[in-house]
Amino acid sequence: MDQYNSDSFMHQRQVSITVDRTRSKLATASVVLGSLFFVPTASVLAVLTGLVAMSSVKRNVQKTGLKRARTGILLGCLFTVVHTYVGIQGFRVYEALKAGPSDALLVAQGGDVASFVEYFGEPAIQNADAVSFVKILEARYGSFIDAEPASEVSDWRPDQASAYTLRFERATVPAEVQFGLELSSLELGLATHLESLRIVDAVRGDLSYPPSGPDAQRMASFGEPD
Repeated sequence: MDQYNSDSFMHQRQVSITVDRTRSKLATASVVLGSLFFVPTASVLAVLTGLVAMSSVKRNVQKTGLKRARTGILLGCLFTVVHTYVGIQGFRVYEALKAGPSDALLVAQGGDVASFVEYFGEPAIQNADAVSFVKILEARYGSFIDAEPASEVSDWRPDQASAYTLRFERATVPAEVQFGLELSSLELGLATHLESLRIVDAVRGDLSYPPSGPDAQRMASFGEPD
């Protein structure tokens, strides 16, 4: 820093004053925290430490690190948005897996077979296979009540069917549900749909939708296999 003083003869002379400047540790910490994108809480801390560092550097001319503080804030904000988006998507998938086929079976029970079909990623039409499936379920077990996962939802794998316990008015039966994931522009992210629903019944015979093999013949009859 340069300062001008006058001597006894009123002559200006230049006096150099050196000010030692130190780096702001908070600014450095903000950048480091912002770089830890794999730690969700680190991005929030990066923003907070960056804001404190900026305020400190602006008030103290002996400190540097304004650019680092801004960088830390930018990284923190970016990864906070990313973590929030991923968290929302994960929660939505978790809720869908937890509910299983409940929503689809409830709308089918209410007579909206077209919406039941739509849960399987198919066009919302009232096809004969879906009508047969719903009629046989009601004839066998009565009204549908709810569904519960037979194992932890966190154990779900996309290449395997998930086990559920379905409670009906007259019986409780095991079921296997295969889920599918897809990118949806309407939901701005991942969307789940049912790929197949199989009722496991050793006494009356298994029943599945969409039908395959013996199930297709059973459903084509619109009645019980007994």
